[in-house]
Amino acid sequence: MISELLAVMGESRDPEELKYYWVEYRKATGRKYRHIFSKAIEEENKWAKNKGYENKGKYNLASYEDENFLHNAAKEIEKILPFYKQLHAYVRTKLIQFYPNVTIKPDGPIPAHLFGDMYGQEWDAIFPIVEPYPNRTGLFDVTDVMKEKKMKAIDMFIMAEDFFTSMGLMKMKPHFWRYSQFQKPKHRNMSCLASAFDFYDGKDYRIQMCAEVDADSLETIYHEMGHIEYYMHYAHLPQLFRESANPGFHEAIGDTISLSISNPEYLRSRGLSKEREVMDEKDNINYLMYIALRYAVTINYAYIIDHWRIQVYNGSLKSDHFNEKYWHYRKKYQGLCPPVKRTEKDFDIGAKHHIAFNVEYFRYFVANILQFQIYKTLCNEANYEGLLHKCNIYGNKNAGKALGRLLREGKSKPWQEILSIFSNNMYNKLDSSAMLEYFEPLKQWLKKKNKGEFIGWKSKDSMSCPR
Repeated sequence: MISELLAVMGESRDPEELKYYWVEYRKATGRKYRHIFSKAIEEENKWAKNKGYENKGKYNLASYEDENFLHNAAKEIEKILPFYKQLHAYVRTKLIQFYPNVTIKPDGPIPAHLFGDMYGQEWDAIFPIVEPYPNRTGLFDVTDVMKEKKMKAIDMFIMAEDFFTSMGLMKMKPHFWRYSQFQKPKHRNMSCLASAFDFYDGKDYRIQMCAEVDADSLETIYHEMGHIEYYMHYAHLPQLFRESANPGFHEAIGDTISLSISNPEYLRSRGLSKEREVMDEKDNINYLMYIALRYAVTINYAYIIDHWRIQVYNGSLKSDHFNEKYWHYRKKYQGLCPPVKRTEKDFDIGAKHHIAFNVEYFRYFVANILQFQIYKTLCNEANYEGLLHKCNIYGNKNAGKALGRLLREGKSKPWQEILSIFSNNMYNKLDSSAMLEYFEPLKQWLKKKNKGEFIGWKSKDSMSCPR
């Protein structure tokens, strides 16, 4: 049911249909358990106090080994916002053109149901609407080529393994190929949430997913196999240290691999791109736009979730302002507004799985910034010189050695020290400068394209879109 809803949100271009499912999903999720959420928070705080922490928020933050984590996270968001606002202004203009019957103010926030995503956290589903230079997506949307080649699910996993071994990293173990579930079985139900598993015996690592022969599944396979590489590399450590250096590192590793394999140069080398031999400026802008919609916009959303929840844990945010504060942050950091008037009867943040199931979310904020720091370091190790988004680390043994050293550390040292050693002292903290460097050509293009447009957004009421 959830996958069907997400498919509708990603594929439909009927704004009324999108609004309907956006509203009904929130009625069926967050609003239904709003009345017990505060009690759940009380129980989580009791549990954390028994562990020696002031509240559950403090417990979650302790994993980042940084007393100033919240302050530093806020600083990174402020550094990112100028680029984000340029991207937002461009997307807003395109959506105004595409949806002439939807009220979108040219100086206001964007209705949250129009991004091709149930939460407005990833915007890549609307790339066809906002594509800077149409009909050039063959560079990185490789689904058609994969189908022309009659690829099967297993072929995508073999290709992913080749990416790692080309850099001198580890092959998948025999148990992986024997026991992993690559596709949805025909005669029984299973969760289709792509997941990687470590059975802590040094030989049994598996992936479970419902792979389709398309670009999305290909990227997911590389991402999940990145987790398996991490598991295998730190398997020599005592079990206490056999985990991510901080909660965001595992996702950052997977995302770094996803970022690397979406590179058109890599896809062409694997025979998956049918476009021109040399990318021109228009191709570069298209590619950067797609990656920005996929990764960059997620940072702001990921920041909001636990920025809100931390205040619930410490008691500074009371239940009679839960929804208002959530939409205040959606407007402030994302420039989004709800498509229908919201009240405190609603609990829109509760529609997010990670709120309902008490999953810490700053890890995704960290991962989406950290992946660019890791990527830049690997490109430096490969002696790459040029625009960062064009770097292709496939087959580079120096980059592979550096990544292997990072993975082998597990959680054996403070993550800042691990990052510093890996990056040759370039980074010892979370730093969005690598991400901003990656997108700099797109930022300059957006500044020219947005000339005369309002940059930013204005709205008096966070709980509704301007009319």
